[in-house]
Amino acid sequence: MKNCVFVLEDNDAIREIIEIILETKGYAVRSFRNASEFAAAMQEDADPNLIIMDIMLPDGNGIEICQKLKSDERKQNIPVLLMSAHATAESATTAKAQGFIAKPFDINVFMAKVGAQVA
Repeated sequence: MKNCVFVLEDNDAIREIIEIILETKGYAVRSFRNASEFAAAMQEDADPNLIIMDIMLPDGNGIEICQKLKSDERKQNIPVLLMSAHATAESATTAKAQGFIAKPFDINVFMAKVGAQVA
C-alpha cells in the first residue's frame, strides 16, 4: 500500500502545492483545510504514515493538535512535521513533533524531511 500522508494546511495554494509534490513522488495524500476536518478524519480510525501540519489554523493551533495526538495511545506513533512561516523549530519540540518545516520551503529540503519520516 502507498504511504499515506495527511496534510493539514489552511492556505489553499500551499496545500495544493504540497499535494502535487507528494503525489508526484508516489504518496497517497488526504488534505484538510481546517482542524475540524482533520479531527473528523482522525476519528475514522485513520492511521496515516505521516502528518504534515500548519501551526496557525483558523480553528485551532497545530502545536496543541500535535500535543493531543502525541498523548493519544493509538495515534502517538504517527510522525508529525509542523510547518509555519512565523514559528521556529522550537515549536516542534514543544509539540513533540518529529520535525519542523519553515515556510516558504525548499522542495528538496521538504522531501528530505518527509522521506526521513516515511521509510
